[in-house]
Amino acid sequence: MSQSMKSLLMRTGLISAVLGVAAPSAIAAVVEGKVTAGGAGIEGAIVQVAETGQSASTDATGTYRFGALPEGDYTLTVSYIGAASMSQAITANDGAANMVNFRLDDELKIMDSVIVTGQRGSMFAGINQQRAADNVISVISADALGQFPDQNVAESARRVAGISVANDQGEGRFVVIRGLDPSLNSTSVNGVRMTAPESDTRAVALDVIDSDILDSIEIVKSLTPDLDGDGIGGSINIKTMSAFDKDGLYIKAKADGIYSELSDEYGHKLGLTASNTFGDKFGVAGSIAWNKREFATDNKEGDTFLFQQGGEILDADELDLTAGGVTVFPEELELRRYEVTRERISTSLNLDYRPTNNTDLYLRTLYNSFEDQEYRYRTEIKPSDGDDTTLTSINADGIATFSTIDGQDTEIEFDRDIKDRLETQKIWSIQTGGESRFGATSFQYQFAYTHAEEEEPNAVESAFDYKINGEDGDIGSIGMDLSDPSLPRLVDVDSATTAAFNDPTKYEYEDGLITSGLTEEDELALKFDVKHEGYVLGAPGFQKVGVKARFREKTYDLDERVYEWDGDGKLLLSQFAFTPEYGLEQNAGPSGTPGALRNFLFSNLDQFELQEIDSAVATYGSTFKAFEDIYAGYYMAQADYGQALITGGVRMEATNFTGKGYLVTEFEGDPADAPEGDLIAGDPEEGVYVQRQSARNSYVDFLPSVNGRFDVTDNIVARLAYYRSIARPSIKQATPASEIELNDDGEREGAIGNPDLDRQQAHNVDATIEWYPSSQGVLSVGFFMKDITDPVATVVQKDYTAFGLFFDEAEVFVNLDDAQVSGLEFNYQQAFDGILPGALGGLILGANYTLIDSQTTYTNEDGATRTISLPNTSDEIGNVVIGYDKYGLDLRLATSYRSGYIDEIGADGADRFYRARYQVDFTAKYDITDNFTVVGELSNLTDEPEHAVFNTPVGTALSQYDEYGYTAKFGLRYTY
Repeated sequence: MSQSMKSLLMRTGLISAVLGVAAPSAIAAVVEGKVTAGGAGIEGAIVQVAETGQSASTDATGTYRFGALPEGDYTLTVSYIGAASMSQAITANDGAANMVNFRLDDELKIMDSVIVTGQRGSMFAGINQQRAADNVISVISADALGQFPDQNVAESARRVAGISVANDQGEGRFVVIRGLDPSLNSTSVNGVRMTAPESDTRAVALDVIDSDILDSIEIVKSLTPDLDGDGIGGSINIKTMSAFDKDGLYIKAKADGIYSELSDEYGHKLGLTASNTFGDKFGVAGSIAWNKREFATDNKEGDTFLFQQGGEILDADELDLTAGGVTVFPEELELRRYEVTRERISTSLNLDYRPTNNTDLYLRTLYNSFEDQEYRYRTEIKPSDGDDTTLTSINADGIATFSTIDGQDTEIEFDRDIKDRLETQKIWSIQTGGESRFGATSFQYQFAYTHAEEEEPNAVESAFDYKINGEDGDIGSIGMDLSDPSLPRLVDVDSATTAAFNDPTKYEYEDGLITSGLTEEDELALKFDVKHEGYVLGAPGFQKVGVKARFREKTYDLDERVYEWDGDGKLLLSQFAFTPEYGLEQNAGPSGTPGALRNFLFSNLDQFELQEIDSAVATYGSTFKAFEDIYAGYYMAQADYGQALITGGVRMEATNFTGKGYLVTEFEGDPADAPEGDLIAGDPEEGVYVQRQSARNSYVDFLPSVNGRFDVTDNIVARLAYYRSIARPSIKQATPASEIELNDDGEREGAIGNPDLDRQQAHNVDATIEWYPSSQGVLSVGFFMKDITDPVATVVQKDYTAFGLFFDEAEVFVNLDDAQVSGLEFNYQQAFDGILPGALGGLILGANYTLIDSQTTYTNEDGATRTISLPNTSDEIGNVVIGYDKYGLDLRLATSYRSGYIDEIGADGADRFYRARYQVDFTAKYDITDNFTVVGELSNLTDEPEHAVFNTPVGTALSQYDEYGYTAKFGLRYTY
């Protein structure tokens, strides 16, 4: 047993002894029951004891519990936004079964069916769970998950205050809390931490999980000691359904057709959720969702950019900004078309067993499979080699002409690359555990295993090129419209060059890649908690202690083989040519048929020459393995003073990390001077040597927290919270390995691991005030502040050497100076039934806005410092939803907005920056009968692009621009 584990157990034992001494010796009465509506349990209802002021909230099954109420006569009152309060007199007896149930149906101010379905019901469910929480949270209920045209869990989460998403291929992928980097969040399913299928991040890509299989999403913005401490941004907990959440047999089915504009293709989405209880002892709940669609993306990229002034190529620090006449243009302009077939299968199966009234046992399973068959067609236009340029003129309209000069070494190069890859991601988990209650004391126990993987088997990339060189007597000209350098476009200035550009017989095979990669991440977690209800500091409450151990292992295995054509004659693009559609330029020209290229390569592999050295460098440089063990223990207590509920305590987490990779060295010279390690490619005079390397890191964090909820009046709730949290570097960031890529010019690019990275630590403060002006709405204002030590950022360096390798361009992970983040959060939700007359009573409004100010300091290698916003952090986030729900008609128009943010820090000051983006979605539903509903959905109505730019001294330059088009869904829902 490790020393840190022994220390943890000693501390936890000491806490347990204190808890035992502090607990009252007399055993009081247990009072419990359910709050239901329409036969189903209602989560988030508050049950209050009038005489003592203490309160309890209902869980997902509608159950509440007072574990230590002194014997006597009491009045219990239940309150729920959307229903009138109810009261009931009881007599609590020690040793007796004090069961007190509430049925809200007759008291609802709205139709009882709406409490389960519809916009009002989903809004009320989220509001009540937020109101009843001990800390600052936001909740998206099960029904709300189906109210928007969302493809996955990430897109569903963006509808609540302070939440946005980071997109990939036009689909939400990572949840962003309060504008902060998704890597600062923790993600769990039913309280169990999820592993990440991707090699380079801890953030869990939630586009893997279909929203149809979920019960709710809970976003925790202020942590308590019983939650994992690595959540500077917050904690995302995804809940799947228990059979006891419903009453008896429950069935929900859906069938959708999907149309994607850019691909002009149709797909489908099918889902089935069912649950049933067998008496009050056993329940089964399961879901399955299958989503398959074909879509496309039109993309334009400027890999790097150049400055020309006075006919010379200059660096940024060499420009005379007072003289003007500076032209910024892409060193390479890339035109890309992605065609993707995406298939997602998500399933869950949950079993619940209650052998006695005081014991709950469960088995929770989740399986998700995500498969992308992607074809990428890329055309690269290279008017410069980085030292010399063919830029010969630029007119007043910003039209630049690039021309070769007869007899001079001036070159224009066109490349056409075709990538054919199948990527699969899988996330699955199994967890079992339960809770046993003995009077005022309860025990919770859990065992969980989670697995995530990403595999890319035999991805094929083929590159063809065509060069026009003045030294060879080749003369040609191309044009670019640089009137907006953030979005340049091709211009036809020479018909002969244009004809050659579009002629597949001009393009000769340059090189190709066959890549197989596999990332696997596993975590085994054990957890045990003890909770005792009684009196804390003279007030009703509870004390709770717990221990948890997490054992995580992550590996990334890469096999990359670089090939050049070695057969007879030339291998030309015309042998495989076809012309894909492309919407950002009038004519992007021909490309290759992916299937034909794959078949030719594997059928004629003996006619290709393997580039052993390049292959070995890429393969061994990227491969890594890492282990991370985390031992945690905590003490938490809560005191209920009636109008004030105080929850506080401390958590300790001990982390042991080991990362393993390879030191890769390209050597050329006398074998006697060869580096240490194994020769794995080439020969002793010119070869690649690898040497295993390892990095270790251990640290202990003490994470105190306190959350206060104050009922100022019956309609006003105030909250104040402080907590300390951490964010560990991604496993790949902290491992001595490099993700290496060889580009078409033979230049090496990569992402470099940094074993010296420190974890990020933060002090966090939250303060909110919530006003419930009626039984159908909420208005809240919140303030948050985070003081972050050692934030991790990505810096792009030129001419960089690491682990024995030279990189022309490298992404390097560094700790910045301390960062400060503060913000304001506004939220308003209102149903107007009973406020506006007649048909207008069906209106529903939801609006939230988050304003964020972040600041940190970056110091480059030369010691120069500058103040910047925290990378991957937006300044503004907003959502507006206008809905209508009446007469069986359900309409919803939703707009989400996220302002721009720094994506990568440029060591030369040219940061990569994502511009602001908003998205408009629309949903329409109509109830044909009580059980059947027809649905129509439109997402990304205005075809909003993703646009990333480089901020240069003379304005912005293109980095990336994507258009996705709109997506339409039409379908049928059935609920029983």
